Amino acid sequence: MASHRYSTILFDFDGCIANTLPIWLKSFRKTFNSLNVEISDRDIIDNAFHRWDAKPELKIPDLEFFKNDLYANFHQYSQKLQTHEGFIEIATTLRSSGIKTAVVTSTLRRTINAMLKDLSCEKLFDTTLAWEDTIKNKPDPEPLLKAMERLGVRPDETIMIGDNEVDIIAAQQAQVTSIWYYPEVNEYFYPENKFAHHKPHFTIKHFQELFEIL
Repeated sequence: MASHRYSTILFDFDGCIANTLPIWLKSFRKTFNSLNVEISDRDIIDNAFHRWDAKPELKIPDLEFFKNDLYANFHQYSQKLQTHEGFIEIATTLRSSGIKTAVVTSTLRRTINAMLKDLSCEKLFDTTLAWEDTIKNKPDPEPLLKAMERLGVRPDETIMIGDNEVDIIAAQQAQVTSIWYYPEVNEYFYPENKFAHHKPHFTIKHFQELFEIL
């Protein structure tokens, strides 16, 4: 494989590496129902998918119970979890070509470790940054900066790829190249190019398109 402009790719997990968005929606729905909190699927997607613990407007009466119940539901529903099409192949090729890879996620450590093991792709990454590994989480750039520090790489040689605006914002603040991953299966969750106004450097619908960017 020819030499590349970029030495490192940071991957978000949920909705990017793995097709977890339908599972998270189902898990949130069950947990909200258990607390008798009325909320639409659209409000869950728009307001609860990221930093539900910091949004009093969701009217969650017990944050600790909510977290434990939510993750218990997610583990229950994720038995048939799959990676997005082409991910294993692209990650394997990147690794064989000497490009460093990392997971940068806002998911809890125990959950991301279990998911990577279940998907048989834990060895495809040089490091993994989970929720507990930083004081601040995406869209703050701290997780990306810490990942680059661990890998010994610079922002100008690094890509952040994710499915959500928090990934794009964090990439911009960390001064790395941003890629919005927007496959067809994510369109229900993020309709009409919802995050395009953040102006990511690139938008792709399939992982194979990464080769054109590298």
